[in-house]
Amino acid sequence: MAKGAKGPVVAPGAEAVDKAFDGKLASVLETLGASGAEGEVTKLPAPSGLKSPVVLAVGLGVLPEKDDTYSAEALRRAAGVAARTLSGSRKAGFALPVEAVEDAAAVAEGALLGAYAFTAYQGGEKSGKGEKPGGGGAKQPLAEVTVLGGKPRDKAFKAAAERALALTEEINRARDLINTPPNDLYPESFAAVAAAAGKEHGLKVQVFDEKSLTKGGFGGILGVGQGSEHGPRLVKLAYTHPKAEKTLAYVGKGITYDSGGISLKPPATTRR
Repeated sequence: MAKGAKGPVVAPGAEAVDKAFDGKLASVLETLGASGAEGEVTKLPAPSGLKSPVVLAVGLGVLPEKDDTYSAEALRRAAGVAARTLSGSRKAGFALPVEAVEDAAAVAEGALLGAYAFTAYQGGEKSGKGEKPGGGGAKQPLAEVTVLGGKPRDKAFKAAAERALALTEEINRARDLINTPPNDLYPESFAAVAAAAGKEHGLKVQVFDEKSLTKGGFGGILGVGQGSEHGPRLVKLAYTHPKAEKTLAYVGKGITYDSGGISLKPPATTRR
């Protein structure tokens, strides 16, 4: 739903849902106190004619001017809010304004990111790639996402969906790493995750342990690593495209534990 001048209005892409409400979806939402403001969520029981038992209306914000459209970020955020709200549901269709390939990609990304949950310590596997979580009473994240309004047979839309899936899988993998405590995530186990991810995507992987770091003269890494029970690691992931003309290098620092910010840095001083 969108925020109109006089209340909520049905946003493009949800015409079929509005039809199931006999064209009165906007008035029903207004009766329930909805305005269409960005991020607003209203749950409705689905009318006859819809396979879904529940309709979730998500606010997109102010309705764009004529010939204008919602930004990809607005669609991404709306889909994310919907996915988080639908935690515990098995599957959902997202009827948001999808006019171009970029719109479909944004909705898919938002839904898949919103469906993330870290469940490694609830009796199940880590959920970054959609594994079913275990016990602990927590609701399962939304398991299946369908973007409505796109063109499933169009190569560009199919490629956008595949890219969104790959992108969000890796973002959620990073989230899992961030959420894993240092007693389980230390340099060696961190390197193992990176190496597994690299091999999964066809990258050349090389892991440097203390012996190879010493041989290579990596004194800085070794010096810092001496203060830890677990030795340091350096992971090199490489990929060469057959038609590559340039070389790009990304260098990152993965810190699994750091107490220096607490014990070494001076306390805040009074501003003058």
